[in-house]
Amino acid sequence: MDGPLQRYTIAANSSVSATGTETAHTALTIASADISTARRTVRFHGRYQVTDGDGASTLEIRVRVGGVAGTQIAITPVIANPADNDFTEIDGEFQIVTTGAPGTFNSYVAMPTLNTPATNNVSAWTEAGAITTTGAVDLVVTTDWSGTGAANDIGTLEEWWAEVQSE
Repeated sequence: MDGPLQRYTIAANSSVSATGTETAHTALTIASADISTARRTVRFHGRYQVTDGDGASTLEIRVRVGGVAGTQIAITPVIANPADNDFTEIDGEFQIVTTGAPGTFNSYVAMPTLNTPATNNVSAWTEAGAITTTGAVDLVVTTDWSGTGAANDIGTLEEWWAEVQSE
């Protein structure tokens, strides 16, 4: 098997304090040349850790293609009372089906939330999601904190990378 055509990674961990709205961590910007071919696959991995949880909040973690306003391809159920050092691994891929503006993609994402009950495990499949392949596309993890202690919570995205595979 050939290696990846291109690899994208964040330069450093991306921390986001609670804002009361869906907030993006550092996005991976995938160049249009890397997604302008049908059957091209982008695999991605990340690790999200609660670095300052007060135990009185709720948290939702999302993965989107196309930035904060883009197509949501995975979301955790509401995670109640996340504590310091709770974490999840994010693994997934999306494949370009048709190209253009708009094009379409299929995706699969797994986010097993290891420090909370199994009911928070996520396995999501998106078929024929909308994507514009004529320009660069952001692949982003977002968080949404809420609850009485949300103003004090911080989450950190670690190891956020993507690899473009040949068709």
